[in-house]
Amino acid sequence: MRDSNELPSLSALYDISNEDIKQYRNEGHVMVRSLATKEEVNAYRVPIKSVMDRLSKEGRPKSERYVYDNALLQGMNLWRRHPDICKFVFARRFANVAARLLGANKVYIKHDCALFKEPGAPHTPLHQDQRVWPISTSKTITMWMPLIDLSEKMGSMSFYSGTHLWGDIGTMTEKVAIKTVRARSNVVNYGPMKVGDATFHAGWLLHGAPANFTDTTREVMTIVYMADHVEVIDCKGDLIRETHLRRYLPGLKAGDLAITELNPLVWPS
Repeated sequence: MRDSNELPSLSALYDISNEDIKQYRNEGHVMVRSLATKEEVNAYRVPIKSVMDRLSKEGRPKSERYVYDNALLQGMNLWRRHPDICKFVFARRFANVAARLLGANKVYIKHDCALFKEPGAPHTPLHQDQRVWPISTSKTITMWMPLIDLSEKMGSMSFYSGTHLWGDIGTMTEKVAIKTVRARSNVVNYGPMKVGDATFHAGWLLHGAPANFTDTTREVMTIVYMADHVEVIDCKGDLIRETHLRRYLPGLKAGDLAITELNPLVWPS
């Protein structure tokens, strides 16, 4: 096993451009090429894949291990499962980019989530991430970084530009959502991605991903950040948000600041 002190620090900052910041705020998404090197990502892929391999064999029902109709094997808050993953999730470089895109002085970890799409797995339905988060803010952002090179057929993300400005669109079906956004938005897919590339997207942005048409598992690590002064909303009667509150913002109630031991400050650090 590699000594954690030998892992890349990921502390050197990335000079995100003003054009990228403008695009993110207008469109709700941006591609950041070469945010990390292949060598850096490869070093952290080892513990991430190890934990995900273990999770895939757990005795929990498949419905608890997979999301979106079995499209994705999901592993939440891996930073709490392995100290090496903690160094990746808390990386200053990533957190600084998130803070600059959000225009926030501080950013906290909302949660991390590894998403592995197995060969032949179906498309990821159109959705808004923040629809399940019981917090009152538009200042959330997700970094989506592949751990392997992604080909065109492997299914990188599709984003519906500007839909982050719509707020919560509710629980409309995917068919209705697609019809609505096609009339009012442009879809953007950045195509193949290299190890170390990353996309950032807003919590309210409508997005999805195609099926994985290859014989290789699509390995992605995501980190969700939130700005400061975020409060918990009243989610009584909303089973999904109630469950999320209990698991990822434990002990909090409506009106509380969304900060627990699971939500450390990562910028400034």
